[in-house]
Amino acid sequence: GSLFEGEGPERRAYKLMNVQAHVMLACDCKAAALLFLQNQTSPAGDLPAYDHMFVDVRELINGRGRCFTHMGEHGEDHMCVVTQEIVDMLIAGCSCKPCSIVRTGRRGDGGTVEHADFDLYEKYVDFLVANTPNQSIFENVFGFLKTCKALKAPPIHWFLQRAIERSLGEIYDIRVILSNAKTRVAQSRRRVGSHSLMSALVESSPGVVLRRITRPFVL
Repeated sequence: GSLFEGEGPERRAYKLMNVQAHVMLACDCKAAALLFLQNQTSPAGDLPAYDHMFVDVRELINGRGRCFTHMGEHGEDHMCVVTQEIVDMLIAGCSCKPCSIVRTGRRGDGGTVEHADFDLYEKYVDFLVANTPNQSIFENVFGFLKTCKALKAPPIHWFLQRAIERSLGEIYDIRVILSNAKTRVAQSRRRVGSHSLMSALVESSPGVVLRRITRPFVL
């Protein structure tokens, strides 16, 4: 599954690496992204279709939501049920706008909290609680580690605290990863993310650990 799907980079990676993947659900609210993905998953497109392409992650917490995949058949207000099958991997490239250090409002008293997309971080936590995929990857910009005046701490502290409060630390082995992306792309960029893996699938105990990635992967 994929929340905040954008242009579907995960599925492109699957295709390039010849990985067989069944995408049960995805979600994105941007009209341009939905139309792009529709073209890419059409019979003449390059990528396999989704079972469901939802349009608002905030609706999915209730177990159902408006589905772009089936709007043409059932109408714009048609609601599809979120899959009850176990999702092996959930990928979430959540909006970076609240935490971006180049956003003027980021340095104000409201910091990240004042941005309209800030609640999406908690919606991701809610989705994990409700659906418990076997593992999940959450990614955001380096500003996720920068202190926010309103929170009096980096947003990642708040994010992990919410995860712990919702008992995700008892279910998952949560690894916070800082990636120096310039080791893999021409741009000088850094990314921070979390990898949540079901504790039953790993030998380590549930909890939170920090890991740095400074060298490129070899696939």
